Amino acid sequence: MVFTQEQKNFIVESYFRNGHLFDGVWWYSNQACFVEFHQQFPGAALTRNMFQHNLT
Repeated sequence: MVFTQEQKNFIVESYFRNGHLFDGVWWYSNQACFVEFHQQFPGAALTRNMFQHNLT
């Protein structure tokens, strides 16, 4: 799947919005980002594996 610029911007913002600082190290949740993405773009035909693959 090719992401639109709007979707790419949303993913970056969501990724950082869901970050948590533990013992001086930032941790980010791909799952939380994926859930927010599907809420924002419900028509996107995307599985969690496809989403994860495109983030790396």
